[in-house]
Amino acid sequence: MTYSIAIAGKWHTLPSVTMAYRQRDGSIMHKADKLELSIIVLMLLQDVLNKKKMISGSLSRYYKPLSYCRKRRTHLKEEKYHKYIEACNGYDNNILKEIIDSEKKIKPKLKINGLQIISLLCYLFYGFFRKAYKLIDHR
Repeated sequence: MTYSIAIAGKWHTLPSVTMAYRQRDGSIMHKADKLELSIIVLMLLQDVLNKKKMISGSLSRYYKPLSYCRKRRTHLKEEKYHKYIEACNGYDNNILKEIIDSEKKIKPKLKINGLQIISLLCYLFYGFFRKAYKLIDHR
């Protein structure tokens, strides 16, 4: 995820540590449900797709949240998630809108199906090479 954030924004390094961060019990990562966390991750995917850098490496990380949101697309219309849906309206690649629209329209459905298939292939591809590397490294 750090890599995806780096692609989406401007990244630079400092010679020394200037700040350390840790999650607290009251943070969004602890209070949010699984769908809300998946939505937040897909918002990062939108940034990655808009930047058009290292998309295949990034897509492998987004297969599970994409699948989860897609399975629960009817829940995306609930009031609790409106702030995320509205925040994505300015994106060129509005994945959340495409997921919601895929329920009734064919074009968004095909786009999300394609994105999900490609992300699955990337997920399997990178997973295979991670395991192969571990096997080779331990010999």
